[in-house]
Amino acid sequence: METSYRKAIAAYERADDGHSRAATLLALGEAQHTQQSYHDAEETVMEALAFHISLADEQGQAAAWQLLSRIFSSQSKHAEAADALIQEDALLVRTGQDAPNLNRRGDLKLAQGMYADAEEYYRFAQAIFSSMDDAHGEAMELLRLGDLYLRQGRHGEAEECFTQGRAAFSRSADEAGEGATLDRLMIVYILRGKFEDAKAAYTEACEIYARTGRAMSENCATAWKLLQHLEERPELRGSVRVEFGIQ
Repeated sequence: METSYRKAIAAYERADDGHSRAATLLALGEAQHTQQSYHDAEETVMEALAFHISLADEQGQAAAWQLLSRIFSSQSKHAEAADALIQEDALLVRTGQDAPNLNRRGDLKLAQGMYADAEEYYRFAQAIFSSMDDAHGEAMELLRLGDLYLRQGRHGEAEECFTQGRAAFSRSADEAGEGATLDRLMIVYILRGKFEDAKAAYTEACEIYARTGRAMSENCATAWKLLQHLEERPELRGSVRVEFGIQ
């Protein structure tokens, strides 16, 4: 794979095509990141960034910083990832674009255990998508918020976010998103002792999986097995609910 990229890069160098060379370096860095070759990916993207700087290509620079942020995040280098996002934001603002990194900043704060900061970023992003009538964007932020609340044991708020998120995915005709949200609702319903609601969510999720031809998710399968176990051993409902919430 890398050989093909390097051949293309060499060809663009001979043709004195700096923009294509920089773009190909970014593509190689993305591929290396996907393969978890993080050190190589960093070096490649830094090389691409240097070319974009020499070409005064601020959009290319922003793309390089965005990829660097993801590479750093994959290595739990949260401070470096945040710095890269700041660089990207500054470039996007200079080129007249909105900085789209609120949810990425929230993800970084979440990874650092800074839940209040993560919640603030997610809520702000949700408000922006809502003001733009972007149902899919809003649904994704509601999913992030629900996951955050679930992690904190705030099950009522998680249920509210997942319910709203499912409705937003429905408005944007995203059945895969609906299915992912129903998986989460099953978990929340079990944690809150709403076992009939959990069964209904399972049925709806199965219908979506059948329509879309997707395999049942691990979360959905696990939750269904737990529900079946609780049907057989109802006296365990209280203790299982607590244990499941810790996971």
